[in-house]
Amino acid sequence: MSLSRRLFNLARSELRSVLRNLQTPGDRRAEDDWAYRQVEAELADAQRRASEKTSVPINNREPPDIARYYANLELHIGASEAEVRAAYRRLMRRYHPDRHNDDPQKARVANELAHQLRVAHDGLLAYLSARR
Repeated sequence: MSLSRRLFNLARSELRSVLRNLQTPGDRRAEDDWAYRQVEAELADAQRRASEKTSVPINNREPPDIARYYANLELHIGASEAEVRAAYRRLMRRYHPDRHNDDPQKARVANELAHQLRVAHDGLLAYLSARR
């Protein structure tokens, strides 16, 4: 669940709670029901617009490992070769195993991350060069 959807659901829940607290069981009138339905409709419409705006179209023709490679390099799907190289350099500066020699556990994790970054980098460059 995306953060915007979660926040939206929390806001809708709070609004429903406030509306329930304002009404007593014997005090519901037709205009109260109409107002409640209006608020529900507006919330649903706003949620639909928010999900359309924040959703990222995923190219279903991309192999699943390519999408994972883009995610490993913190890139959007369809990034260029230059962006792939720049992201790889940026992440390797941060996670290179030589920077974490002090702690064996951090060094082990850094080795694994460096390996995954290298696989993603090489895989994406091969994929992008084959598409040209």
